[in-house]
Amino acid sequence: MFSYLNWLAVFCFFLTTSLFGTNKDRCDDLKEAHLQGPKSPEELRKAILPLIHDRKNTQVDALLRLDGNDLIQSDYAELISMSKNPSINNEALWIGNSHQSYGSTYIDFKAYDQSMKTPKGGTVVDLGAGPFRAAVYYGIERPDVKIHGYEFFHSRVAAGQRVIEKLGIEENASIVQKDLSELDLKLIPANGYILMNPFPTSTSKNIFRAIKEAITPDGPANAKILIYNQARQTLQVARETPWLEYKETKPGFSGTKYGWQLFQVVEHQITPKEKTN
Repeated sequence: MFSYLNWLAVFCFFLTTSLFGTNKDRCDDLKEAHLQGPKSPEELRKAILPLIHDRKNTQVDALLRLDGNDLIQSDYAELISMSKNPSINNEALWIGNSHQSYGSTYIDFKAYDQSMKTPKGGTVVDLGAGPFRAAVYYGIERPDVKIHGYEFFHSRVAAGQRVIEKLGIEENASIVQKDLSELDLKLIPANGYILMNPFPTSTSKNIFRAIKEAITPDGPANAKILIYNQARQTLQVARETPWLEYKETKPGFSGTKYGWQLFQVVEHQITPKEKTN
């Protein structure tokens, strides 16, 4: 006779498989996506849309040949290689060194964009872009917006470039390798900046300094900065930055895991002297 714990285990098994599918289901999804073979950019965009609406993100990754485990292994291979280089500081090695930093989905980026209210013809910058899933959303649903990514790991930059090529969005999307802790960091002017990584305090200050230089005096007015809810040090720096104004907190599409806080540049708080420096 089943004990209470046995019945509880059975119930949990059926609950998790009904909500998330079994490993076999996931493997079947991936196999099906791989078997579909190469597609033109237009065919690929059409194939991705129904998967997005069904939230089958594993199939989207398979169609774009993005394998999270392979990328993470490549990341750590890079870290091991760079750790032998005395010119690389510990903070640089820290950037992006997290399995969780891989995680924003197409639907998350759609929510970020709606929160920032990016105008037509605008530009969005993804800082710590990973394999550039932002380009999937902007390439399919917002071809009227330019998306630019900065990423530390070469393996993820290469994955991001594959996304751009496969979707045929070279005119509106780009990604470059960049260490965001570099003191001479320069960013492009943008209407919105996405920081969905928990950067340390010194890097956060460096990023905000580079954003201020990028948007003044001739950059977009009232630029938005979207910051990961769990990035406590970055949020603290944002709150202490006089030319930033807090706008709202959002829990994220599926709970609080990828929630964020939105800040807006307050133009009158950037003095004429700061604009000319």
